[in-house]
Amino acid sequence: MPERDHRRPGVNDELFFFHEALGSDDEQAAEDELCARVLYSFEDGDRLLQSLHLVQGLLAFVRGVQTNETTPQWASVTLSKRRFFILEVEPKIFMALVRGTI
Repeated sequence: MPERDHRRPGVNDELFFFHEALGSDDEQAAEDELCARVLYSFEDGDRLLQSLHLVQGLLAFVRGVQTNETTPQWASVTLSKRRFFILEVEPKIFMALVRGTI
């Protein structure tokens, strides 16, 4: 099996930008309302929403365990099948890169 070139995006990789204050947090909101906080993405639909919710949860977790009140400039989390890199590029605007580890 050929080794994967980690410099090139893979099938399971995602990149998106989102604004934390836009969109709706209501679980009953329509998909377009939930996706309103996404400023740019290669993906759309369910996969994007799953990644967005997971990234928002990771940010909430990081903020919850921190001793100060600010969001770190960047955070990374490695799960069994994916790595998440989250960078605050402007106040309330984040870039998220999701890389498949398999």
